[in-house]
Formats: sequence, C-alpha cells, structure tokens
Amino acid sequence: MEKVIIGVGSVALWIRHARSLKDRRQITQSLIQKLKNEGFSATEVDVGENFKRALIGFAFCSAEAALVENQIERAKRIFVGDFEIVNAKTEYMEMETGFELPLIDPLED
Repeated sequence: MEKVIIGVGSVALWIRHARSLKDRRQITQSLIQKLKNEGFSATEVDVGENFKRALIGFAFCSAEAALVENQIERAKRIFVGDFEIVNAKTEYMEMETGFELPLIDPLED
C-alpha cells in the first residue's frame, strides 16, 4: 500500500509592538505567504481579539519522509522577525492510503 508522510507544525507568537489587529495581520500574512511559497498549507488560527498574540499552523506532505522533515526544518527558519516565538510544536504522521497505485495508466489503450 502507498503511504503519505505528513509534517504538521504550529507556532505561537507574541508581537510586542503590535498596536492593532492590522499590525498583527501584517506580520502573520507575511509569514503565511512565505510558508505557502515553500509549498506549505498554512493559516492563522484565531486567537481572539488580543492583537499581540498570534498562532500559525502549517502542514506539508509527501511520499518521502526525508523531504517532509527537510521542509519542516525550512519552515522553522521562516519564523524570524519583530516578534517572539512563545511556543512551537511539530509532529509527523504516516498515513496509509488504503489502495495500491496501478503500475500502468488504466486510460491508455
């Protein structure tokens, strides 16, 4: 059976200089775009109206564990800026697809 390797991470930020939700959004959207440029799925997780706190979640998947691990390490290096990392967590999962991929294209004649 085929397998998919998934790397998932979350980073909690403290944005000391933020004076509004707009300030927080500017930083989080920049980080999210950088993650997406590297092939990640990424989003800001709602932490309410506290504009100094932010939580970003991201994920990357591949059939190759080494690629997933390398990408997660690259993601960690993206989190550099005018903020503090309060907490960071990463996890890896292996999921069996439950099916075998055909060796030939079934649509070919």
